[in-house]
Amino acid sequence: MRTTEHRRTGRRGRPRLLHAVTALLLALVLANPATALAQSTGDVPAGSEPVSGEQATDAPVAAERLTLSSGHVDLVAVFLEGGDLVVAGKADVDRVATRFDPATTTLQVTDAVRRPAPSAPAYAFLGVPGGAPIHVIPQTFQPDVLWAGWNTESVPRGALAGDALDLTLNSATGPGRVEVYLSGADGPERVFSSHDELPALDVAVPTHAHANWAFTAPGEYELEFQAAATTPSGEPLTSEPVRYTLVVGGGDTTPPTTTTTAPPTTTRPTTTTRPTTTRPTTTLPTTGQPTTGQPTTGQPAPRQPQVPVQQQTPAPQQVQAERCVPTAVTRAAEPGQVEVVSDGHFDYGPVVEGAGLTARVKDDRQGEPVYRDPSSYVFHLDDTARTTPPQGSGYDFLGAGPVWMIPLTQRSGIPWLGWNTQHPSVTSGITGDITMTLENVEGPGKLAVYGQDPFGGVGDRYFGTAEGFPRSTKVPVGRSGVHVHGAWAFTAPGGYAVTFTFSGALNGAQVTARSTLAFHVGPGDPATTRPSAPVVEQAGRTADGRECQVDPRTLASTGLDGSAVAGLAVAAALLIPLGFLLTSLSSLATARTRRR
Repeated sequence: MRTTEHRRTGRRGRPRLLHAVTALLLALVLANPATALAQSTGDVPAGSEPVSGEQATDAPVAAERLTLSSGHVDLVAVFLEGGDLVVAGKADVDRVATRFDPATTTLQVTDAVRRPAPSAPAYAFLGVPGGAPIHVIPQTFQPDVLWAGWNTESVPRGALAGDALDLTLNSATGPGRVEVYLSGADGPERVFSSHDELPALDVAVPTHAHANWAFTAPGEYELEFQAAATTPSGEPLTSEPVRYTLVVGGGDTTPPTTTTTAPPTTTRPTTTTRPTTTRPTTTLPTTGQPTTGQPTTGQPAPRQPQVPVQQQTPAPQQVQAERCVPTAVTRAAEPGQVEVVSDGHFDYGPVVEGAGLTARVKDDRQGEPVYRDPSSYVFHLDDTARTTPPQGSGYDFLGAGPVWMIPLTQRSGIPWLGWNTQHPSVTSGITGDITMTLENVEGPGKLAVYGQDPFGGVGDRYFGTAEGFPRSTKVPVGRSGVHVHGAWAFTAPGGYAVTFTFSGALNGAQVTARSTLAFHVGPGDPATTRPSAPVVEQAGRTADGRECQVDPRTLASTGLDGSAVAGLAVAAALLIPLGFLLTSLSSLATARTRRR
């Protein structure tokens, strides 16, 4: 009896074991496509999805000690956690915007940013004679060196009174002075100083900014920062003070690859006045502005209730309704369907969709970024952006008259437009650089997009129609992509249609995206300016092209990227032989049972 019972248990155990092996293999096979599907069909449709990690509120946290010597670093990043202000840092690490603890992070300012100090009186606040060697982290992006700034984009709008906070440099120790300042058309604007007492920096929420960080002697520095704000109910909030360690000197001695022109020969006085234009005076567009035509916000579709299955007499078979498929539809952009933007942080760049590239505008105004069709915006530069070109031969390309400018740093009342290659689909799919080409400019004046060196001279000439400007620029991708802001200068008021292409190598093939940005410069109604390029959106179509209503759940699941499709292909390829294997195992088990 015991032997018989043992045999029965063994016979029952084989199917159970077989089922367990089946479940395990299925889980392993489906893990890859399930992950890909979760990434591409999550809560937000393609074209307007929040980016995982990059600029996100819940950025991953670095688990090990970091030494950062190059790339994009938000040295002072402010978070709101459990009602408390928290100061930390964020850096692009392995394709992800990673939150780091300043106590376990060292920033290396290499000799690649060493340069002679200027002799112009406007830079006397540096405290060293002209020609003395100093290290300056530049305000504009340069490859292979640190690009440092501050960031409040993780703080939700409405969480702080006035949507603003104060940043203070409490102390700075080291072998020399530390001076943090902004470059602009009107000369340097001081932000933080280890030598002079400056007021706290008034920072809008959300804001993302970069500056020049000057160190007048090599060695180790410690900077202590603190944030303060007020809740909407009037309760004061103050973060714990946080110390950052920076080691200046050594490392790479190759200077940044900039094309610079001598700074203008001006005699602007040194100023310790804090820039006061970082706090926005406007809010997101109200219903009085043309805000329709925005993409779907990506809310997940409601779950459908499950209906109990009932035993019924089979009904006569009915003809199946035609399938309604989400389809890319191109149409002209109407004035009322274009949002006029005059404030906030935007980045223009490529996104991999399917087997090709699509141009998108990354909109950071809500803190959680979304990617949208460029044709759904008109960027408005009113008289807030009007300025006089800097004096000196280096800026002759701007002419003698007024210009309307998007500055190098974010300002209230001016849309802050840059470009980047940081979308996860680009950093994981594109090989080599992205080439950004200015194809055409329709408008009454010239366009010049350029950087500035730390001492006011013309830096990189990125692209433009002004004399001496190229039509294209290489934008690195690498492991984390790059994020660049230049000064956009328009030499005459009116409407502009500015067409670009992005091109790069995807899976061994050259791919290109083409789109047009619309600008309204100066007086007039910006709503009358519309992009010359059409809007591309998802709409329901049957197989024969007729319009239909798409199930919202279907729209929410569109946008499979290449990794998802590849994952499904791998799953299919593995499931077929798996089926044969399971069939063979089952047959073998049955045969053994019969023999017993």
